[in-house]
Amino acid sequence: MSTIQSSGAHRRQWLAAAAVPLSAVLLTGCGSSASKPAVSANGASSSSQVSVTSPASSAGSAASAPSTSSTGATSTAPATPAVVTSSAGSAQSSAATPRCGHDDLAFTVSADPQNDPGKEQWDLLLSVENKSGHSCTLKGMPAVVLHGPDDPAFGPDYQIASQPSDTPLATLVPGGSSNARSAFSKLTYLRVKGGGWKPATITFTLPGDSRSYTAPWPDWDTDGVQRQDAATHPGTYVGPIQPWGR
Repeated sequence: MSTIQSSGAHRRQWLAAAAVPLSAVLLTGCGSSASKPAVSANGASSSSQVSVTSPASSAGSAASAPSTSSTGATSTAPATPAVVTSSAGSAQSSAATPRCGHDDLAFTVSADPQNDPGKEQWDLLLSVENKSGHSCTLKGMPAVVLHGPDDPAFGPDYQIASQPSDTPLATLVPGGSSNARSAFSKLTYLRVKGGGWKPATITFTLPGDSRSYTAPWPDWDTDGVQRQDAATHPGTYVGPIQPWGR
């Protein structure tokens, strides 16, 4: 009987000794699951971490970040100012040049040096020269009238027909060469050798103008002009104003 009791007591002691490590394990597991802050040598907790940003980095971030207004709109200032160029600069410059007025120009009449004495048609160059102090432009068909004796069929005035053609823009620049400051229109007329209707003057009116220039008919042409006032394709006609060099 004593042997049995001593064996039971011994077993109880063994079980009690085994229970101690188990409880220690359970306590250790509970302690590791809790987030206890570590304490440094000076007693401060190391779990409280403070982020410190240098002034230089803060300034850089503020410069690169867009600003937001109270309405929620975001605006970002460009690093460098934008440069805008316009492809219509030349067009605007041309549009800014005024049209030549009557008082800006001087009118002259001269013979075309290419006239052939053996041909029935000759050309006169009706020229205008810019005498103002600014550039101006001309474009279109002038109105030309020849004045002379009273013709029995058509009267004293011969309204010259216009020749269909393109109408280039002529820019007359003062102070340059004669070609740069002048433009011309070519008058082609059908001659009558040894007679016919002889004009006395020429009137020349710019496109869109109400006033005319008047010049005498050249006295070096002793022949007359064939009147074809009613013709659908007359041999006398005038071309558009054009710059020299065309």
